[in-house]
Amino acid sequence: MKTIERRGWMCGWSVMFVFAPLVVSNNYGGRGLDLAFNIPVWFVASFLICLGIFKAICWKEIKVPRHWYIYLLFPALIMLRLVVAEAVSYDSTVLRLVYILAGIIMFFLFFQYCKKEITVSNMLLVVICAAFFQSLISIFQAYYPSSIHGIFPAVADKAALGVFQQRNILAVFLVTAVISGVYLSTRPVMRNANIVAWLLMYFSLSVFAFVAAYTGSRAALISFVISTALMVVFRIRRMIKVR
Repeated sequence: MKTIERRGWMCGWSVMFVFAPLVVSNNYGGRGLDLAFNIPVWFVASFLICLGIFKAICWKEIKVPRHWYIYLLFPALIMLRLVVAEAVSYDSTVLRLVYILAGIIMFFLFFQYCKKEITVSNMLLVVICAAFFQSLISIFQAYYPSSIHGIFPAVADKAALGVFQQRNILAVFLVTAVISGVYLSTRPVMRNANIVAWLLMYFSLSVFAFVAAYTGSRAALISFVISTALMVVFRIRRMIKVR
């Protein structure tokens, strides 16, 4: 039963990251009337959240990571800022709070299904695969916009956005994929990998870094610096061992 649950979770995770973001719809009335890029993603995410909550209620078991309260500090600060901010409307504040709470729930659901190391590795590979698709779309948007006209959103100024509506979202997502790839390279799944797998990994990370740099996102740069520093502090021994 638990094996079926893990497989179902992996299927939902793959659909949410790889396939759902590719469901886009252009509108002749302008980009403001396009199908929002995150609607299909949130549909799948909502299903996974409901499934995880149902599992926790049925099995009466909830697993949390060590020092879980530290993970709640950053979203708690963001939520506090949204509540006290006067420039943001009430409706926007409520929606953003819902998004943050859903992200927290999804984060803790990650630990309900990631009991095996291979599951964690597969989930990170899905994120890398999704980032590769977004990088390809971004490259076509920047250099060959006419070739994807009518299929994926084309930007007039040849900006790299992927299927997202803001360059910072794309850039931060790609930085997340880069850090996931570096982290994955320190895990056992990559220790026994052949040279082809290593070359594919580093090629993908190079493409992600190129597209993220092309966007010129300062948020992505800050995220990369902070994430890299944390990676070095906590995984330096594993990195040396793999090397």
